[in-house]
Amino acid sequence: MKANFKIVGFAVLCLHVSNASEPSEFIVASLKPVSPDIPKRYSGGPGFERASWSRTSPRWLIRTAYPDYLDHPERISGPSWLDSDYALEAKMPPGTTQIQFRQMVAGLLVSRFGLAFHEFPKDLDGWVITQASGGHKLASAEAPAFGTDARIANQPPKMDKQGFPVPSLGGAEMTYSDGIAHINLVGASMRVFLGRLGLLFPGVLFQDKTGLAGKYLFRVAFPAPPRPLPPELRNGQSASVGEDGPQMDPKAVAAALEKQLGLKMKAAKVQAQFMVVDKLNKTPTPN
Repeated sequence: MKANFKIVGFAVLCLHVSNASEPSEFIVASLKPVSPDIPKRYSGGPGFERASWSRTSPRWLIRTAYPDYLDHPERISGPSWLDSDYALEAKMPPGTTQIQFRQMVAGLLVSRFGLAFHEFPKDLDGWVITQASGGHKLASAEAPAFGTDARIANQPPKMDKQGFPVPSLGGAEMTYSDGIAHINLVGASMRVFLGRLGLLFPGVLFQDKTGLAGKYLFRVAFPAPPRPLPPELRNGQSASVGEDGPQMDPKAVAAALEKQLGLKMKAAKVQAQFMVVDKLNKTPTPN
């Protein structure tokens, strides 16, 4: 194994770990600035030989490379151009894994943007998720093959007879209608599920202590207040969430999780990692 470290004060922080026998760079990657009006589209990725972003940013690429921040972009701080818009086309070797893909994105951030950062822990108000006393009620499930996402065309997802959205892209859908929020994830991990729950509680951290490492079917519904919700919860319509607005009722969500999924949700102090970007070139190196 080969590891690169950055020393900050007395803390030694691992920035990137890779196996010398594994590819850690894209075969070729093309970056070009684009207008913020360009719709965001993503295709390809692990399991394919290419990845394409119609519009992305250094912040989003950091979230891709370091999954602890995938659902928490607010924990990444740095220069304003962290959110500059770029189109990115990248080619990778056949059979590239998810871990290798993340390493390639991390390598691109260093080689093209000169990324350097440090991290620090901080205790936050959050929720710990455990199995209920009777055990979980989750069924194992495999994620469906990636297909066409109806919401790419600004269309709402189809609904099944129980009022749950039918998953399309990668087996994940969330909707909000008639005062009820529905989550339907097929073949998802606990991390993915808690990431969706995090959309309901802006700035609040969820910590998984269930011990569940598999892929499951998550189908849960609970009351939702009449307020703007994330696009994932509004049938593909644009919306925004502010921390100052009315929040979801945690008791209602906790009751639904325990009754429908066999998961217990308890308020607690949760330690989270924060990233401070020390260096990020305003303009990436040429293609």
